[in-house]
Amino acid sequence: GRKGLGVEEEVIRKEREELSRQQQEVAAMRASFVSRNKSSFQAKQVARDLDKAQRVCETLDRDTGVASSDLWHQEPASPPPAASSAEDNTHA
Repeated sequence: GRKGLGVEEEVIRKEREELSRQQQEVAAMRASFVSRNKSSFQAKQVARDLDKAQRVCETLDRDTGVASSDLWHQEPASPPPAASSAEDNTHA
């Protein structure tokens, strides 16, 4: 075309820089995603290992006559009951 000397090269250089920046951004997002998933998996694995260890402790303790221990598997606490709907209907 009828562009000045070096103009096309500058446009191409800027496009390459933008593409490079986008590729780096995608690589960073991918690494962050992998890291989060890895951490989540490891936390779940630790929880499973702890649960198994607590159940083994309970079995061994019960076999030796121990009635109760804080080291045994504990069921998660149930969520608190929802607020009464009667309170919500006071303005009816």
